[in-house]
Amino acid sequence: MKVQTIALSSLALFMSTVFALPAPEPTETTGQPFSELLSSDSSSPMRWTGSIEGGPELDLTGTLQEVLPQILALNPDWEPPIEVAGLDLLPPTKELAKQIFAATRTITKIEKPSLVGRYFKNRPTCGAIDGTLAEGWVINTWGIPWLKAIGEAGVMCGAEANTCARCYCEYGSKIELCNVRTTKVDIRCDRLSGAAGEIVKDCGEWIAGDILIKGHWWDTTDYAAVVRRSNSGAC
Repeated sequence: MKVQTIALSSLALFMSTVFALPAPEPTETTGQPFSELLSSDSSSPMRWTGSIEGGPELDLTGTLQEVLPQILALNPDWEPPIEVAGLDLLPPTKELAKQIFAATRTITKIEKPSLVGRYFKNRPTCGAIDGTLAEGWVINTWGIPWLKAIGEAGVMCGAEANTCARCYCEYGSKIELCNVRTTKVDIRCDRLSGAAGEIVKDCGEWIAGDILIKGHWWDTTDYAAVVRRSNSGAC
């Protein structure tokens, strides 16, 4: 009986200790599976927050082309970097844009791994998602440079829980932020731009005078950068 009494006393002490412990901090949980979210090429508008170099706080919804005029109007004194200073807010005609892209295409040797690699898992995955091949002249010439410019100035790209948000889209070719978390995610737009650039490097194929791309790259906290073209060819 003495042994039983000791055992029961130990159990009581253990239970009182456990239930006296503070509740664990809530953690973000993953929503729908990756494959389910990327099994459709549909996406919702992106949410833009942050500010340009400490200027007015932003809270805008739409694609880069839709919100960029508003961002520039709210920050008339901001001078965009030279990489985008000569770029119109919207691309020219498809034929002219492809000529410009082909004429200026260069292959740059990367001396150091991209810093964006610190946040993303392994390397991008090519194909394996719904949609068709995105056109490089759209992604490389307009989408990536403008995202990098406003991101470095302080603008955040956001996607609601369990959605793919259209960040940039022209002629159906788009850069998206896909979020399988149960909470909204916001990242600096230049990080998304950098991830899109890595997808282009790994997944791009030079076909008929253009780089064609389809791929995605998962971050370490359950969101992905995605480059693809919608099946319908529309944004």
